[in-house]
Amino acid sequence: TAATCSGSGTLSLERWTGVGGNEVTDIPLSQSASSVSTINTFEYANLGDSYGSRITGYVCAPYTGNYTFYISGDDSAELYL
Repeated sequence: TAATCSGSGTLSLERWTGVGGNEVTDIPLSQSASSVSTINTFEYANLGDSYGSRITGYVCAPYTGNYTFYISGDDSAELYL
């Protein structure tokens, strides 16, 4: 039998400000983020210039079904599942 999810979850949103460059690799992940918050949706809007952000968490979807995951970004973006 397939495992089931109970309840809803949250995601962690980390944001680094003052990031130079236009690539995901320019985000200084070895440094603490400028801000960290909790969100409950994968949607996240552009909040200015010269910043990088990362959303992390888990997805627990029903065992069967069709799923579409996408990402968009200004300059550079990466999506890992």
